[in-house]
Amino acid sequence: MKTAMLFVLLSVIVSAAFAIPQLINYQGQLADTSGTPFDTTVSMTFAVYNSASSGTVLWTESEVAVAVNASLYNVLLGTVNPIPDSIVSSDELWLGVTIGDDSEQSPRQMISAVAYAFRVSSIDGSSGGTISGKLNVGQSNTNDGEFSNVFGRHNNASGDYSVVAGGGAWASLCDVNQKNIYGTVDSHALLDKVLSLPLYRWSYKAQDARIQHIGPTAQDFYAAFGLGQSDTTICTLDPDGIALAAIQELAKENQEQDIEIRELQAQVQSLLADKQQSARIEQEGE
Repeated sequence: MKTAMLFVLLSVIVSAAFAIPQLINYQGQLADTSGTPFDTTVSMTFAVYNSASSGTVLWTESEVAVAVNASLYNVLLGTVNPIPDSIVSSDELWLGVTIGDDSEQSPRQMISAVAYAFRVSSIDGSSGGTISGKLNVGQSNTNDGEFSNVFGRHNNASGDYSVVAGGGAWASLCDVNQKNIYGTVDSHALLDKVLSLPLYRWSYKAQDARIQHIGPTAQDFYAAFGLGQSDTTICTLDPDGIALAAIQELAKENQEQDIEIRELQAQVQSLLADKQQSARIEQEGE
Protein backbone atom coordinates (compact mmCIF):
# COMPACT_ATOMS: atom_id res chain seq x y z
CA MET A 1 0.00 0.00 0.00
CA LYS A 2 1.63 3.22 -1.14
CA THR A 3 0.70 6.05 1.17
CA ALA A 4 1.68 9.58 2.10
CA MET A 5 1.23 11.43 5.38
CA LEU A 6 0.04 14.96 4.73
CA PHE A 7 0.46 16.22 8.29
CA VAL A 8 0.99 15.00 11.81
CA LEU A 9 0.38 16.34 15.28
CA LEU A 10 2.11 15.03 18.39
CA SER A 11 1.24 16.13 21.87
CA VAL A 12 1.67 14.82 25.38
CA ILE A 13 -1.65 14.15 27.06
CA VAL A 14 -1.79 15.79 30.49
CA SER A 15 -4.54 15.20 33.02
CA ALA A 16 -6.27 17.98 34.90
CA ALA A 17 -4.12 17.19 37.95
CA PHE A 18 -0.95 17.59 35.85
CA ALA A 19 0.02 13.93 36.27
CA ILE A 20 1.90 12.67 33.22
CA PRO A 21 0.52 9.41 31.73
CA GLN A 22 2.87 7.29 29.64
CA LEU A 23 0.89 8.21 26.47
CA ILE A 24 1.51 10.45 23.48
CA ASN A 25 -1.38 11.61 21.31
CA TYR A 26 -0.51 11.25 17.62
CA GLN A 27 -2.79 12.49 14.84
CA GLY A 28 -2.25 12.41 11.12
CA GLN A 29 -3.81 12.55 7.70
CA LEU A 30 -3.34 9.61 5.36
CA ALA A 31 -3.68 9.63 1.57
CA ASP A 32 -2.27 7.70 -1.36
CA THR A 33 0.51 9.06 -3.54
CA SER A 34 -2.00 10.84 -5.77
CA GLY A 35 -3.51 12.70 -2.81
CA THR A 36 -6.70 10.65 -2.57
CA PRO A 37 -7.71 10.38 1.11
CA PHE A 38 -8.13 6.97 2.71
CA ASP A 39 -11.24 5.80 4.50
CA THR A 40 -10.26 2.39 5.84
CA THR A 41 -8.50 0.47 8.60
CA VAL A 42 -4.76 -0.13 8.49
CA SER A 43 -2.02 -1.57 10.65
CA MET A 44 0.70 0.84 11.76
CA THR A 45 4.04 0.48 13.52
CA PHE A 46 5.53 3.38 15.48
CA ALA A 47 9.12 3.73 16.66
CA VAL A 48 10.94 6.46 18.60
CA TYR A 49 14.56 7.14 17.62
CA ASN A 50 17.30 9.38 18.99
CA SER A 51 18.08 10.74 15.53
CA ALA A 52 16.28 12.14 12.47
CA SER A 53 17.81 9.36 10.37
CA SER A 54 19.32 6.02 11.31
CA GLY A 55 19.98 6.19 15.08
CA THR A 56 18.84 3.86 17.86
CA VAL A 57 15.29 2.62 18.43
CA LEU A 58 14.32 3.74 21.95
CA TRP A 59 10.74 2.45 21.88
CA THR A 60 8.34 0.78 19.45
CA GLU A 61 4.81 -0.62 19.26
CA SER A 62 2.40 -1.88 16.61
CA GLU A 63 -1.29 -0.97 16.23
CA VAL A 64 -3.04 -3.70 14.26
CA ALA A 65 -6.24 -1.78 13.46
CA VAL A 66 -6.05 1.98 13.12
CA ALA A 67 -9.24 3.56 11.83
CA VAL A 68 -8.76 6.15 9.08
CA ASN A 69 -11.85 8.31 8.51
CA ALA A 70 -11.83 10.78 5.65
CA SER A 71 -8.03 10.52 5.69
CA LEU A 72 -7.76 11.41 9.42
CA TYR A 73 -6.58 9.03 12.14
CA ASN A 74 -5.67 9.30 15.81
CA VAL A 75 -3.70 6.94 18.04
CA LEU A 76 -2.47 6.98 21.62
CA LEU A 77 1.14 5.87 21.53
CA GLY A 78 1.97 3.79 24.56
CA THR A 79 -1.39 1.99 24.71
CA VAL A 80 0.14 -1.32 23.59
CA ASN A 81 3.67 -0.83 24.92
CA PRO A 82 4.02 1.79 27.71
CA ILE A 83 6.53 4.54 26.95
CA PRO A 84 9.32 4.52 29.59
CA ASP A 85 10.59 7.70 31.24
CA SER A 86 14.09 6.75 30.16
CA ILE A 87 13.54 7.77 26.54
CA VAL A 88 13.39 11.47 27.47
CA SER A 89 17.03 11.32 28.56
CA SER A 90 17.94 11.60 24.88
CA ASP A 91 18.67 15.10 23.55
CA GLU A 92 16.43 14.48 20.54
CA LEU A 93 13.41 12.25 19.90
CA TRP A 94 12.10 11.40 16.44
CA LEU A 95 9.00 9.37 15.58
CA GLY A 96 9.05 6.96 12.66
CA VAL A 97 5.79 5.56 11.24
CA THR A 98 5.36 2.44 9.12
CA ILE A 99 2.00 1.69 7.50
CA GLY A 100 1.23 -1.93 6.73
CA ASP A 101 4.00 -3.57 4.73
CA ASP A 102 5.35 -0.26 3.42
CA SER A 103 8.76 1.05 4.34
CA GLU A 104 8.98 3.63 7.11
CA GLN A 105 7.54 7.04 6.18
CA SER A 106 10.05 9.79 5.55
CA PRO A 107 10.93 12.17 7.04
CA ARG A 108 10.57 11.20 10.67
CA GLN A 109 8.64 13.60 12.89
CA MET A 110 10.44 15.39 15.73
CA ILE A 111 8.77 15.01 19.14
CA SER A 112 8.67 18.37 20.91
CA ALA A 113 7.13 19.65 24.15
CA VAL A 114 3.63 21.07 24.39
CA ALA A 115 2.74 23.92 26.74
CA TYR A 116 1.70 21.83 29.73
CA ALA A 117 4.87 19.75 29.50
CA PHE A 118 6.82 22.74 30.82
CA ARG A 119 4.93 22.25 34.09
CA VAL A 120 7.44 19.51 34.87
CA SER A 121 9.83 22.29 35.94
CA SER A 122 7.88 22.35 39.23
CA ILE A 123 7.92 18.52 39.49
CA ASP A 124 4.21 18.40 40.36
CA GLY A 125 3.11 14.95 41.42
CA SER A 126 6.57 13.45 40.97
CA SER A 127 6.82 9.85 42.16
CA GLY A 128 10.27 8.91 40.98
CA GLY A 129 13.05 9.52 38.52
CA THR A 130 16.56 10.92 38.50
CA ILE A 131 17.66 14.55 38.54
CA SER A 132 21.21 15.00 37.28
CA GLY A 133 23.35 17.91 38.39
CA LYS A 134 22.09 20.65 40.69
CA LEU A 135 18.72 21.05 42.39
CA ASN A 136 17.33 24.40 43.52
CA VAL A 137 13.98 24.26 45.29
CA GLY A 138 12.47 27.51 46.55
CA GLN A 139 13.05 31.20 45.95
CA SER A 140 16.10 33.49 45.96
CA ASN A 141 18.53 30.62 46.52
CA THR A 142 22.01 30.35 45.01
CA ASN A 143 23.68 27.09 44.12
CA ASP A 144 27.36 27.44 43.26
CA GLY A 145 28.40 23.88 44.10
CA GLU A 146 28.69 20.95 41.76
CA PHE A 147 26.00 18.29 42.28
CA SER A 148 24.63 20.30 45.21
CA ASN A 149 21.05 20.70 46.41
CA VAL A 150 19.52 23.78 48.06
CA PHE A 151 16.02 24.16 49.51
CA GLY A 152 13.94 26.96 51.00
CA ARG A 153 14.58 30.65 50.52
CA HIS A 154 17.67 32.89 50.60
CA ASN A 155 19.98 29.90 51.09
CA ASN A 156 23.33 29.24 49.44
CA ALA A 157 24.95 25.93 48.54
CA SER A 158 28.56 26.91 47.94
CA GLY A 159 30.29 23.56 48.42
CA ASP A 160 30.35 20.67 45.97
CA TYR A 161 28.10 17.71 46.83
CA SER A 162 26.42 19.70 49.62
CA VAL A 163 22.80 19.79 50.75
CA VAL A 164 21.41 23.00 52.27
CA ALA A 165 17.98 22.90 53.93
CA GLY A 166 15.47 25.70 54.14
CA GLY A 167 15.62 28.00 57.16
CA GLY A 168 19.13 26.82 58.01
CA ALA A 169 17.84 23.61 59.64
CA TRP A 170 17.13 20.08 58.45
CA ALA A 171 13.90 18.54 59.77
CA SER A 172 13.81 14.72 59.92
CA LEU A 173 10.70 12.64 60.49
CA CYS A 174 10.69 11.64 64.17
CA ASP A 175 7.00 10.95 64.90
CA VAL A 176 6.58 8.17 67.48
CA ASN A 177 3.69 6.83 65.40
CA GLN A 178 6.10 6.20 62.53
CA LYS A 179 8.71 4.38 64.61
CA ASN A 180 9.40 0.87 65.83
CA ILE A 181 10.76 1.25 69.39
CA TYR A 182 13.36 -1.32 70.48
CA GLY A 183 13.91 -0.16 74.05
CA THR A 184 16.07 2.40 75.85
CA VAL A 185 19.82 2.74 75.44
CA ASP A 186 22.80 2.08 77.70
CA SER A 187 24.11 5.62 78.00
CA HIS A 188 27.19 4.51 79.97
CA ALA A 189 28.27 2.12 77.19
CA LEU A 190 27.59 4.77 74.55
CA LEU A 191 29.69 7.32 76.42
CA ASP A 192 32.58 4.85 76.57
CA LYS A 193 32.31 4.36 72.80
CA VAL A 194 32.20 8.12 72.20
CA LEU A 195 35.41 8.50 74.26
CA SER A 196 37.20 5.93 72.11
CA LEU A 197 35.78 7.13 68.74
CA PRO A 198 38.55 8.60 66.54
CA LEU A 199 37.84 12.16 65.39
CA TYR A 200 39.61 13.81 62.48
CA ARG A 201 39.95 17.12 60.74
CA TRP A 202 39.21 16.35 57.09
CA SER A 203 37.91 17.57 53.71
CA TYR A 204 36.08 15.91 50.84
CA LYS A 205 38.37 14.84 48.01
CA ALA A 206 35.98 16.51 45.53
CA GLN A 207 36.15 19.86 47.39
CA ASP A 208 38.78 22.49 47.84
CA ALA A 209 41.14 21.47 50.68
CA ARG A 210 40.37 24.75 52.43
CA ILE A 211 36.79 23.53 53.09
CA GLN A 212 37.36 21.33 56.13
CA HIS A 213 35.25 19.50 58.71
CA ILE A 214 35.66 17.71 62.03
CA GLY A 215 34.19 14.32 62.83
CA PRO A 216 34.54 10.54 62.56
CA THR A 217 34.67 8.41 59.43
CA ALA A 218 31.55 6.43 58.58
CA GLN A 219 33.53 3.22 58.92
CA ASP A 220 34.62 4.00 62.50
CA PHE A 221 31.13 5.23 63.41
CA TYR A 222 29.45 2.08 62.06
CA ALA A 223 31.98 -0.19 63.75
CA ALA A 224 31.38 1.53 67.10
CA PHE A 225 27.60 1.88 67.05
CA GLY A 226 26.26 -0.31 64.21
CA LEU A 227 23.73 2.36 63.19
CA GLY A 228 22.54 3.44 59.76
CA GLN A 229 22.33 1.75 56.38
CA SER A 230 26.01 1.18 55.65
CA ASP A 231 29.57 1.90 56.74
CA THR A 232 30.04 4.63 54.12
CA THR A 233 27.37 7.09 55.32
CA ILE A 234 26.27 8.59 58.65
CA CYS A 235 22.61 9.44 59.20
CA THR A 236 22.39 12.88 60.81
CA LEU A 237 19.88 11.54 63.36
CA ASP A 238 22.35 9.07 64.87
CA PRO A 239 25.13 11.43 66.09
CA ASP A 240 22.38 13.60 67.61
CA GLY A 241 20.93 10.68 69.52
CA ILE A 242 24.34 9.44 70.66
CA ALA A 243 25.31 12.95 71.79
CA LEU A 244 22.09 13.23 73.83
CA ALA A 245 22.74 9.84 75.45
CA ALA A 246 26.32 10.83 76.28
CA ILE A 247 25.16 14.16 77.70
CA GLN A 248 22.62 12.37 79.89
CA GLU A 249 25.31 9.99 81.15
CA LEU A 250 27.68 12.87 81.90
CA ALA A 251 24.88 14.74 83.69
CA LYS A 252 24.11 11.64 85.77
CA GLU A 253 27.77 11.18 86.65
CA ASN A 254 28.01 14.84 87.60
CA GLN A 255 24.99 14.47 89.90
CA GLU A 256 26.56 11.41 91.54
CA GLN A 257 29.84 13.27 91.98
CA ASP A 258 28.00 16.28 93.44
CA ILE A 259 26.37 14.00 96.03
CA GLU A 260 29.71 12.37 96.83
CA ILE A 261 31.42 15.77 97.13
CA ARG A 262 28.71 17.06 99.48
CA GLU A 263 29.08 13.93 101.63
CA LEU A 264 32.86 14.34 101.74
CA GLN A 265 32.48 18.02 102.58
CA ALA A 266 30.16 17.09 105.46
CA GLN A 267 32.69 14.57 106.71
CA VAL A 268 35.47 17.16 106.50
CA GLN A 269 33.36 19.67 108.40
CA SER A 270 32.63 17.03 111.04
CA LEU A 271 36.32 16.17 111.40
CA LEU A 272 37.22 19.86 111.67
CA ALA A 273 34.56 20.33 114.34
CA ASP A 274 35.87 17.30 116.28
CA LYS A 275 39.41 18.62 116.01
CA GLN A 276 38.38 22.05 117.26
CA GLN A 277 36.48 20.46 120.13
CA SER A 278 39.52 18.38 121.09
CA ALA A 279 41.73 21.48 120.99
CA ARG A 280 39.40 23.36 123.39
CA ILE A 281 39.34 20.46 125.82
CA GLU A 282 43.12 20.31 125.87
CA GLN A 283 43.34 24.05 126.53
CA GLU A 284 40.86 23.84 129.40
CA GLY A 285 42.85 20.97 130.94
CA GLU A 286 45.97 23.06 131.08
